[in-house]
Amino acid sequence: MSIVTTLLSGAVGGLVATLGAKGIWRFISRPELEFTSGVLKEGESHPEESMAWGQYRVEISNTGRSVASNCKPRIRLVGFRETTEKVPDFGPDGEELHEVTIQKRYVIDLVPTWNESESPTRIDLNRGESAQFDLFYVHSEAAPPNGSDTDIRFGDRKPLDEVEETGETWETEPIRVETSHQGDFSRPVVETNPELKKEVFDEIEWTEQSVNVTSADTKKLEGELDFVWDDVIPEVSIRQ
Repeated sequence: MSIVTTLLSGAVGGLVATLGAKGIWRFISRPELEFTSGVLKEGESHPEESMAWGQYRVEISNTGRSVASNCKPRIRLVGFRETTEKVPDFGPDGEELHEVTIQKRYVIDLVPTWNESESPTRIDLNRGESAQFDLFYVHSEAAPPNGSDTDIRFGDRKPLDEVEETGETWETEPIRVETSHQGDFSRPVVETNPELKKEVFDEIEWTEQSVNVTSADTKKLEGELDFVWDDVIPEVSIRQ
């Protein structure tokens, strides 16, 4: 009996040691995703010109020791804005306009494509490799008398030949706007857009401004966006 017990104990001990060694090796050799350089900005803004633009991208690197497969990015912004608008009402004197409070909920939730040859939504990142995806695009031009008209635009743009043919620039409209009137408990009115005015973006109380990347082989990479919009186009950073 003692011989059998000894043999079983040795077998179990060997199995545990083998599994433990494999687990340690997987941990040591796992991939590791990181935001390489924060948010990259490419653009132009000249005092003597009436137009400025900025293209914002996020760069991801695999700093681990093995491949990170099926890397999938996601951009998500959620916020609320309260405003008023005048709506018609019919009274004894006919149609009258009165102000009502409007609640708007903004949800930007999209899976961007990687800046690769076939614009995939998922890629494999080998050890030491980096890849980028578009975050958003900002366009600003002068508006009379002394102001500017500035938009922040999300989503994928159409190929140049389609833009020339249709006159439409954006492939998708990922900005979901849910509008509810105060005291109205019916379902909100929903519309989608590819862009927001800077003034509206500033008025929104953002509760989430996140960027994350998932992979089949490692933990989710998560970051929060920080906006500083003191100039014509903003400065954007990311906190991990």
